[in-house]
Amino acid sequence: MIYTVTLNPALDVILRLREPCRVGEINRAYEETYSIGGKGINASRILKILKRDSIALGFIGGYIGLIIEYNLKEEGIKSDFVKLKNGYTRSNVKIVLEGREETQVNAPGPVLAKEDIMNLTKKLTKINKEDMVVVCGGLPQAFPLTVFDNLLKIITGKHAELVVNIFGAALLRALKYKPLIVALNANELADTLYVPTKTDDGCIKAAKRLIKMGAQNVVITRGAEGSIFVNEEMIIKVKSPKGRVISTIGSGDAFLAGFVDEYLKSKSFEKAIKKGVILGSANAFSRGLPDEKIIAEVTKQVK
Repeated sequence: MIYTVTLNPALDVILRLREPCRVGEINRAYEETYSIGGKGINASRILKILKRDSIALGFIGGYIGLIIEYNLKEEGIKSDFVKLKNGYTRSNVKIVLEGREETQVNAPGPVLAKEDIMNLTKKLTKINKEDMVVVCGGLPQAFPLTVFDNLLKIITGKHAELVVNIFGAALLRALKYKPLIVALNANELADTLYVPTKTDDGCIKAAKRLIKMGAQNVVITRGAEGSIFVNEEMIIKVKSPKGRVISTIGSGDAFLAGFVDEYLKSKSFEKAIKKGVILGSANAFSRGLPDEKIIAEVTKQVK
């Protein structure tokens, strides 16, 4: 079973504008949509499209938490969230100008109680060596790195495969547990190691540093520039297909879901990164989650 762990889920409020947002003035959106979010939750939703089951773990609270749980159930996705003793799941605002960079305002999320963390710890003890645990996204505010460290220790102590889609201090903590896959974008890689990642060579050099620090395999997404897979034996580059970008929200998560799905099927990293690029691009070319038609169209371009 695949478990996705989202420590700080959210409800994304997506506002679409025809003109750039003007600071200090009233801006009017022509469309408003809502989407349950958080990297692990996004990955679970894409995995469901690929007909692969997963169980979503994490923390939820308040009415937004109930919305997330309800929507996942409606989509046929299993979840086993910790209900917060106090506090509410956050909401984020995404301002979208189609074909251009998006503006995002992400809330910090709730402060967790010790009881909340203990309840998640108990849920993680249920996993076993046959499982894969995908830990995604940022940490909640005031969430100690020592606690995060303990969660990873439980996962790897159960001999489950660990996949991480995180960056910064949390990623550096995770590396000592030798994750099977480290997935992040070029900007996150730069922010983690304080190195330039504007080129393929820069990304590869930085990825090799992560491998020396404990990562088994590193995959880096570079948007329109393509994606790169690096381990001690090989480097694989895949170009991004062409298409009209509608929104990049969740595309990195879609990439990871595609990568994991294919890797579990074929154990081929070459096939896995191609599948990741297909799903990530299909997501970017879609208004909302990609459907089978757009996935099939994108697949024809990826070689």
